[in-house]
Amino acid sequence: MKRIKILLTIIASLIIGYYSWSLFIIVKNRHHVDMSDYSPYMWIFKDSIKNDVDTDMFISYTKERDLYYDYVLKSGYFVSIWEFKDLGQIKLSDVPIHRDVSLSDVEILSKEVLNSKDIPSIITELGFKFVGSIGLNIDDQSKIIKQLDTPNYKGFYGMVNKLSLSNEKGKHLIIFDYSRKNKPTLFLFYKTTKSFYVILINSRNVPFDESIIKLLNLS
Repeated sequence: MKRIKILLTIIASLIIGYYSWSLFIIVKNRHHVDMSDYSPYMWIFKDSIKNDVDTDMFISYTKERDLYYDYVLKSGYFVSIWEFKDLGQIKLSDVPIHRDVSLSDVEILSKEVLNSKDIPSIITELGFKFVGSIGLNIDDQSKIIKQLDTPNYKGFYGMVNKLSLSNEKGKHLIIFDYSRKNKPTLFLFYKTTKSFYVILINSRNVPFDESIIKLLNLS
């Protein structure tokens, strides 16, 4: 009986230790929600647009090396800005955009979900890192209407079902899932002298086309 009690104590300790460690890993690697300061990426908007930004309706998900901000414009547009600090030295010309990629069977097992109730929901690998490389994968149920390519930004305008961002090995680390309701989307990689950004624009049933980029100051 004593041996059984000792064995049960050991098993219980192992189980508690496992779940405690798992919880520590999740807390350490997940993004932290912040709704206290809307200002960090207001500079991306043109001056004429800044008054249209609803400063009471933003949300951010932050980690040390990447920061994601969702802004709502009173005119009905949603602008998402994701800064990846470890990609500051990358060249836009080195960023591949792959079309017609099958993403329907892609699963991220150790994951974190951002915007779970919104479109798109964003699934990330817990503790993901992009180091020196990033690629965009557009699934085979999405449609590119116009591709955009300039010295400061590149991307596309189109109807999106799913997108993913992958690392240098082609591993899918982030999935943008629009499959509940395919939406017109402007997607951009934007490069400054110091950092690297992903920008997405969608709308609340307000029609738009690629000229929506005029909301932004990307010079």
